[in-house]
Amino acid sequence: MSAHPFNSRAGSAGLPLRISSGPELSPRALAFLLYGFVVVANISDVITSLQVIRGGGITAGQVLKSVVFAFLFVANLDRVSERGGLLYCYLLFGYFMAVELAAVAIHHDPGFLVDGFVFSTKALLPFMAYYWLESQVDRGRLRFGTLEGLLLLYVGLFCLNILVPVALGVSLLNYGTSGYTGFYNAGNELGAFIAFMLPITMYFAFRGRRRALAAVLAAALVVCGILTGAKTPLLASALSLVLVPLVIWRHFVAGTVVGGLLLAGPVLYVLTHLNDLARLLPENIFGRLITAVTERYSILEILLGVRIEYFRLYMEQAQAAGLAEALFGRGFVAAAEFMLPVTGAYKAAEMEAVDLVARYGLVGLTLVVVLVAGVFVSHTARDAYSRVVIFATLVLMLVSLLAGHVLGNAFCGFVIAMAYAARVCPERA
Repeated sequence: MSAHPFNSRAGSAGLPLRISSGPELSPRALAFLLYGFVVVANISDVITSLQVIRGGGITAGQVLKSVVFAFLFVANLDRVSERGGLLYCYLLFGYFMAVELAAVAIHHDPGFLVDGFVFSTKALLPFMAYYWLESQVDRGRLRFGTLEGLLLLYVGLFCLNILVPVALGVSLLNYGTSGYTGFYNAGNELGAFIAFMLPITMYFAFRGRRRALAAVLAAALVVCGILTGAKTPLLASALSLVLVPLVIWRHFVAGTVVGGLLLAGPVLYVLTHLNDLARLLPENIFGRLITAVTERYSILEILLGVRIEYFRLYMEQAQAAGLAEALFGRGFVAAAEFMLPVTGAYKAAEMEAVDLVARYGLVGLTLVVVLVAGVFVSHTARDAYSRVVIFATLVLMLVSLLAGHVLGNAFCGFVIAMAYAARVCPERA
């Protein structure tokens, strides 16, 4: 195990408090519980989508994630003295809640605290789950093959929840316009899931223990990305299909150069004929993309769309804000006030860094970046699987700039934790 501070003991003496994380489970019993949890999590995602469409209050997904977070909050306490990153997670959660309490005191609305708590638990869930799964790996109760199976099951259920309703003609439309999202209602969140899981599923197709199944699921993920008609899954899929094989076989730099030279001509042709090519696409799937390509004037406008306007509104608010607000933010709900002129409602700007600064200030953004970077570099292994996880994370970061919906993503939290926990398994492929 690496001596990185996010992985090593918090101090020579450690913390005096150690709390048992519950009864010891056999590897088979733990695997059974985790497989069951993946099924329940997917069912809750579908129920949550239906609740959101009907305008419901507290959703099944929020309840499930809050319960899981509470379990992890307690179960990880016995590892705080051993993992500096865990202690950091608890302190960051405390910071988020302090900002939300300040927002309640200013706006006199307790609902702000509830919404802020829900976001904070979703944002920190991947990290808390990762450290708990890592502890199961350390104790010999969780192996790479089990985590591979869990990830593939999650991908399989995800694809079924899109492909089956599309085949039956009962799929939801992406934001009610064009593109198909199956039983889900959140197009951008689906894009983030595909961006992260396609590279990892492709790795399993090349090197895993269930290669045929993984190959089918990787193809299904690409089809799901196409059906959504959204920019981010299409871009992420293209990057993964070209670059993941090079990442696996250690020829990333050389292959990228050669591939870039070979693809330069086709890419230039596409860029110079975007309008004509866009009109050839089926409008029922790519209607929003066709509109973006034909009505906007630059690649940046096509990629970011209305988010450019959101960013301008935020900058206007930031310039009028005081130093305290710039440093510590306004809390989860109040931060979205700058969106009212455009949307008529409290809404995220859908650019991860902008939303974080608005909610928790420059301090909050810095703290989150440190946590992400700490987990990202905490294991320095350079095997093929670790390289693919790093690549998937970089693609996910790109998506966070283009469409947000990464930190606190309903779909990504658990799979990120499982993918990173597999990275520390000694028997990984």
